[in-house]
Amino acid sequence: TARYTKRKFFKNLITIHIKDKRVNGIEVQQSVEGDEIDIEYVICPRVSGRTVTVGEGCKIELLQYSESYEIHEKAKVGKIEKI
Repeated sequence: TARYTKRKFFKNLITIHIKDKRVNGIEVQQSVEGDEIDIEYVICPRVSGRTVTVGEGCKIELLQYSESYEIHEKAKVGKIEKI
């Protein structure tokens, strides 16, 4: 398990758990992938996982899931695919 956490003086907050991936407040250039994904305030072209929770402030171009997904009312998701 890897964990990265922002201090108050950093601009972006980053919290990542490898097994159950949680990412906060960053822009991801490629994709976020994992089994259980919970993200907030993330801009990303693709998010792919077994269960995906897209929280407030996210802008996701493509959400891919195999079991379930949840999208906050203040998140924007372009396309949703079941894989």
